[in-house]
Amino acid sequence: CKEEWFVNVYRRGIVMRSLSENRIALFDKQLGRIDLRCSVRDMRLCSPGNLITYTADLRSGRWRMGSIILEKTALQWARCDFSFFCTILELCFFSVDYGSMDIAIFALVEQLYLIDAQSLSEAGKRIFLTKLFVLIGTHPNQPPCDIDWFDSLISQSPETMLEKEIPPGWLHLFDCWLRQCMQLHPRRELFKVGFL
Repeated sequence: CKEEWFVNVYRRGIVMRSLSENRIALFDKQLGRIDLRCSVRDMRLCSPGNLITYTADLRSGRWRMGSIILEKTALQWARCDFSFFCTILELCFFSVDYGSMDIAIFALVEQLYLIDAQSLSEAGKRIFLTKLFVLIGTHPNQPPCDIDWFDSLISQSPETMLEKEIPPGWLHLFDCWLRQCMQLHPRRELFKVGFL
């Protein structure tokens, strides 16, 4: 049973948002989006943007978190470019399905906790968003630049990809392409923040 497999296993997740006083939406590394309850005292560890490890069990038909360990916060992004970081969390919240395995998306977003926020250039942020939209599957068919360069870029691992730079003449093309991605998103009317 899937529920038995979930119980008392240490998991890794990114808090996407608070849903109520003691309920959060979490992007779990292996389960995709899940909603969980935690004690009011543990809510301080479950602020949006926090990367946590935790256990969970089923109580009265609802998942409840326990043994929460704070791994990383979004503090460096709050100081550097909070709009970009919030855009990423919002895209994940509205794009990752309940119970779906989105390990590639999780690995990409997890890179934001492993890099120095100040070192990510404006071009790097566009590359990050480009890869995220490709993984989500909501993007125009036509790439924003030379197709071979684009395919080479998005096929790389997140850590390698973020070291690349977009040629200056293509930055405007990427901005237009990313705006089209936002327009194509089926839940675009629910977005509250926007990096572009």
